[in-house]
Amino acid sequence: MSMYHLSKDGKITKVGIGVWGKWMDEMIKNGRHVVKQTTVNVPNGDIVNISTVFTGHDLPGRKPPLVFETMVFGGEFDGLQDRTPSVEHAKIAHKLAVSKVYSSCHFGQDVIDAPRKERLLRMIDK
Repeated sequence: MSMYHLSKDGKITKVGIGVWGKWMDEMIKNGRHVVKQTTVNVPNGDIVNISTVFTGHDLPGRKPPLVFETMVFGGEFDGLQDRTPSVEHAKIAHKLAVSKVYSSCHFGQDVIDAPRKERLLRMIDK
């Protein structure tokens, strides 16, 4: 497993496990490893949590390293996971996961229409 550090300007640098461990401890204490978290109360009463975080690790040799992880906890897409290489990609993966969860809450519709989907995605950014 390869370990990585994330600078304040978003640059990812490979580091040793000792450096990574100390740095990640500090990141977790301060909550800085979290890119975005969203909770969705679906119509059947379930609560779905979508979490996107910087993990700082990936398989050796993968270029670029996939050091961000988006996961869905609960609901129809429980366990859905996406790994991405940058903060920008992680934010997009998060929006897509939230959109997928919302679209499964179809309220009698099979698909969320485009204007409603855009409103939901704007709401996520707030």
